[in-house]
Amino acid sequence: MKRYQQIVIGIAVVIFMILIFATNVNNVQYLTLEKGISPHPTQMKLNVKLYFINKAGMLQPENRTVTINNNQLVTGLLNAMGAGPKNKKAYITNN
Repeated sequence: MKRYQQIVIGIAVVIFMILIFATNVNNVQYLTLEKGISPHPTQMKLNVKLYFINKAGMLQPENRTVTINNNQLVTGLLNAMGAGPKNKKAYITNN
């Protein structure tokens, strides 16, 4: 068993050395401030599921992509709900 472990460790060391010497450091790309992602985004998009009442009186889910500005999550969701369902004929609306 000890000989088997030595062979496995030897193979692992050889593979590790090949990976070190085969890696070309000049191809590594670093993020710059222009390409980076801000830790405090002013706008983001969320995929959410909104529920509306259909003609049968049942809640019907609708997938939406909601844009959130300046971390105003509640405002963005209320605006999406206020816009109503995409297919207005299938739902009960105030319009």
